[in-house]
Amino acid sequence: MSNLLSRLCALFKPSQSVQLVSVAAGELIPFAGLVIEGNACVDESAVSGVSTPEMVDATPGHDHVNKGGLVLEGSLKIRPLSKK
Repeated sequence: MSNLLSRLCALFKPSQSVQLVSVAAGELIPFAGLVIEGNACVDESAVSGVSTPEMVDATPGHDHVNKGGLVLEGSLKIRPLSKK
């Protein structure tokens, strides 16, 4: 399965087997998750209503991303939030 196809599948059906996903500038974040590595400017206005893009990284308090956010600059490795 191609990398692009894997990412598209994750957008529509998040899998319990997904460990880490890399998201680069211009890509949508496929699931709500925690940033494990990297830093990026992310526009979440479509999902959160916040009009100002935010910088996110692996620092506590800045490490959560929402499904559907658009990475404007930078890149991230994210892990899905566990379902409780």
